[in-house]
Amino acid sequence: MNLYFKPYTCCRWAHPAIEASLSLINGHKIDIKDIKFINVRTFISATRLSKIYPKTTDEAQYNISYPIAVGIVDGDVGIGQVIDKNLGRQEVLEMMDKINFVVDDEIESKFPDKRLCRVEFMSNNGRTYLSDEFAPPGEAGDNVDLYWITKKFKRITKGIINSDEQDSILETLSEVSDTTMTQIINDINENLI
Repeated sequence: MNLYFKPYTCCRWAHPAIEASLSLINGHKIDIKDIKFINVRTFISATRLSKIYPKTTDEAQYNISYPIAVGIVDGDVGIGQVIDKNLGRQEVLEMMDKINFVVDDEIESKFPDKRLCRVEFMSNNGRTYLSDEFAPPGEAGDNVDLYWITKKFKRITKGIINSDEQDSILETLSEVSDTTMTQIINDINENLI
């Protein structure tokens, strides 16, 4: 079916930059307070996405700067990062201001078949960190399985619903039943509200 799954709650084109940024932070043990400047090297279409400070969940999700910045600050981009009440955090907005987008001719030549990115951090002391080239995770060829989907579900709903509720929903969804998906969703919503 050649489908992909999105691990982050945002536009797919931001995913490679989130992954690249997290790889630099985790791989080099970078304190995000030491990041002075960020270059996101990517394809033209990604550089044209919105970069405004989001005021709504839609503006947060369909933005290129916000999900990268919040991913750097929080280490994730899930439901909690894109809901209206959590937008406008000063540390995220300040991180957005540090991001610059650069069209990379080599990456552009591979688009649209591949949506790639490379990220460069410059630290306050002048040290530069350059990531490998990243594609968005969850592509059809990435062997996405039930474990991957379950892990994503638990990660992005953490803080929104508790562990018992997560397990209950996963159990309901894994049961063989002739109940319609609409009814399952309605039951989940009724039990969580």
